[in-house]
Amino acid sequence: MQVVSKVTGAVLRAAVGLLMIALVAVVMTNVIFRYVLKAPLPWAEEFARYCMVYMAYLAAPLALREGRHVRITVITDRLRGVWADVFQLVAYLVVACLAIPVMYHGWNLVQLVSFQMTPAMRISMSIPYFGVALGMAFLALESIVLFIDGVIRLVRGEARRAGEPLTRPESRGVDV
Repeated sequence: MQVVSKVTGAVLRAAVGLLMIALVAVVMTNVIFRYVLKAPLPWAEEFARYCMVYMAYLAAPLALREGRHVRITVITDRLRGVWADVFQLVAYLVVACLAIPVMYHGWNLVQLVSFQMTPAMRISMSIPYFGVALGMAFLALESIVLFIDGVIRLVRGEARRAGEPLTRPESRGVDV
């Protein structure tokens, strides 16, 4: 399971990094074209919007793995040992149970809008909408991997200490 998580993590990090570079490059180029050359690129804002969509959906599984999603810790702060682990495992299952239907319906939407074209870039609308299905597929996969890893830790008796996240050691979550 660790191998799956590492490979998908590397792929997602590279994709999000490349999208960020492309986003910054296109926006900066558009600024130069708009204010210096007085000829804005008509497709730049649309491209930036679609890059943001893909970055958000592809970064969500990374944030889940690293425990960086915002959490409300009213309940988890009161749980200790095995009960805290079980609660976190239920949370991973809930994430998977939400991500799978969104992925499914996202894929249906990709097929539904495949004949439509984007206004400025004139590409199929299925390309922007594919980011939702793809990101949710990775999110479901990551939550299932984290669930299985957590069950294995629980069975081995590797209960965490109070307050320690069930995710990997590099976790730096944002608590609310």
